[in-house]
Amino acid sequence: MTVVQRFTIFLIISVLLVKFAYGGIQITEVMFDPSCSDSYCEYVEIYNNDSNSINLANWTIGDLSSNDTLEGVLIPSYSYAIITDQDTRIYNYFDINFPLAWIYVDDDSIGGGLGTSETISIYDENLNLIDQVSYNNSTSGNSLSLINGTFQQTTPTPGKSSENEESADYSKLS
Repeated sequence: MTVVQRFTIFLIISVLLVKFAYGGIQITEVMFDPSCSDSYCEYVEIYNNDSNSINLANWTIGDLSSNDTLEGVLIPSYSYAIITDQDTRIYNYFDINFPLAWIYVDDDSIGGGLGTSETISIYDENLNLIDQVSYNNSTSGNSLSLINGTFQQTTPTPGKSSENEESADYSKLS
């Protein structure tokens, strides 16, 4: 086997291992325009669906206008974490399932502040895209939760599975 062939095999295996190692982190809920103050109640919930803990040191989260570096927090296997700003008050407004990993961005909002139409991206320390969620014209006060593989508007459930939640059906309101 030539040096080039060995290097090519090494490179392919390295890329597969890096992608596999972080494949467990997934965005599962976005509270983008809460009823309480935006700067205190916005959050992005993530889930580690991997059998190994993952350290988010120097990872990045961003929206269409700005990026933030995340604190180094170890997310245990099969656990949720909440990404928010350091002045968060979400524990005052929402029923939160503790214990829960808290990850703070490096300023006073996630990205440039999450709006009702947005693209949110999470990158690892090497700036590999790990997960991304886009949404348009969502209703203020609701969150977007990953339910059966699709993001749907629901009541906020930070730190909890939304799989058993039913999405809000506003057509039934009179």
